Amino acid sequence: IIDLINNEASLTVESVTDMLCEQFRGLAITPRIVNAHMRNKCRISYKIARPDYFARNTESTTMKRQQFGGEMVHCGIEFLNECVFIDDAAFNRNMHRAKGWSEIGKPCHIKVDTKGPNVSILGAIASTSLIVI
Repeated sequence: IIDLINNEASLTVESVTDMLCEQFRGLAITPRIVNAHMRNKCRISYKIARPDYFARNTESTTMKRQQFGGEMVHCGIEFLNECVFIDDAAFNRNMHRAKGWSEIGKPCHIKVDTKGPNVSILGAIASTSLIVI
């Protein structure tokens, strides 16, 4: 069970039960019993998952952010007077469960593929007003 959860933290108890029944032919067990076993014997709990996006914090991405920030400071740009801040709210079509299983006392991390189409909403603001896009 622990190996299953370590490979895919967002599995449902029903999925774990099905996988156990497939692996151990003739096993008759209910999801309720599997849930109790996962919590009490395996010492894992169900909690809000923290997605780990594959490409967000790679070394090359971090270096690009640092380089960009350094260039802006070097150019002498006054952020409050000369910049328009644009933000987007992206909705990835590769949705994932909000909760998953992990060891008690440890956060739950799930692997999320960052590829796939996004739907984005843009907003912009300057120091003096909102900007209609």
